[in-house]
Amino acid sequence: MTIKRTAPRSAEITLQAEELEAWGILSQPLSLNSIGGRRLLHDMLALLAQTCGLRRDGNYTLIRCRPLRQGGCRLSAEFTRLPSARLYRFDRADDLLDAVNAMTHLRHFDYFTTNGATIHPYGNKFFMYIPQTLPLSPHEKAVLSEFAAASGDGEE
Repeated sequence: MTIKRTAPRSAEITLQAEELEAWGILSQPLSLNSIGGRRLLHDMLALLAQTCGLRRDGNYTLIRCRPLRQGGCRLSAEFTRLPSARLYRFDRADDLLDAVNAMTHLRHFDYFTTNGATIHPYGNKFFMYIPQTLPLSPHEKAVLSEFAAASGDGEE
């Protein structure tokens, strides 16, 4: 296992296939629905807190997992303060597509670009992470909130 700080609020953890096996993770893709996957995530967040001082306290944590060709995986973790990013959760793919379609029409058929925004599927849900650097009008924020789940995600 290697842990590398990549930026003030980001780090990467590289795990070999044998190390994943120790957490009971034997198949791709890595799933947090399994006991081993949840334990791995918990342990990785604890390691990042101990080794890099990166903690979830008051932060969104965006974690990406990329498989390695020789087995194993690389976990990238980005800790973002709540005011600097917007996170929207969509319970269905149709809700996400309807939101993007509505945003496109708001811009007078000038396509809403997701450049800078990232969309992550998780189980049967979808998360859209929009950094503060991507400008959104109050109306666009309202459209996103209309189609996003009503759990408060996406609020600034």
